[in-house]
Amino acid sequence: MTSTPGHWLHVTEAGPADGERLPVLLVHGGCGSWQNWRAQLEFLGRNHRVLAPDLRGHGGSPWPGPSTVDEFYTDLQDLVRSELPERFAVIAHSFGGYLATRLAVDYPKRVQALALVNTAGHIPRGLAYRLLELFSDGASLMRQLRPSVISTESRVAKSILQKTLPGWDCWELYARLSVPTLVAVGGLDPLIPLELGRRTANAIARSRLEVVPAGGHVLMWQQPERLNGWLEELLESRRSA
Repeated sequence: MTSTPGHWLHVTEAGPADGERLPVLLVHGGCGSWQNWRAQLEFLGRNHRVLAPDLRGHGGSPWPGPSTVDEFYTDLQDLVRSELPERFAVIAHSFGGYLATRLAVDYPKRVQALALVNTAGHIPRGLAYRLLELFSDGASLMRQLRPSVISTESRVAKSILQKTLPGWDCWELYARLSVPTLVAVGGLDPLIPLELGRRTANAIARSRLEVVPAGGHVLMWQQPERLNGWLEELLESRRSA
């Protein structure tokens, strides 16, 4: 899949190519991949065309070197222009929520529904340092043990935490959102605390907050049936829009 000039993204696709339902774009978080969305690809793919790209340096997409949040975002913009020329929905996890929020703000007539899973307007600095410490030595090992969760090498993970995540700030963007938005958070999420999830929902005018009290940071595979139910409700509510 061609993306920015000289750069391409690996994209996994499911569902009917020309169905009547809204196409869905799934955006994983930092150090993840399309595999984070296996349960959603299978479930949503029954009725929707679903695209799940690997962000640059993740999964099957090449790593061009240290990248800013704007470069990650440009990749998604180019994918949308190429593959989703009309209306669509965006479902995103963690850092992917920042990218998805920008899409919804920049394309308000085309993004018809937004779901933000385990995400917030920023990542607390203390937690970012803890992640950097973990990934300095552990990302490659984690990638071998849990490839469905961690998909990056240590060098890529460190670069993302040092160069990319400092640009993650979308509190002002939330105030500009006009699209119906699901905010799904885990009560035991160690990276995005529950209070940040609540603050996120409160900052978005047309939001619906759902909390999984015992949920952690990856609700897509920790609580797939519950999350899929909420996603289906959101997408069904937009069928007549």
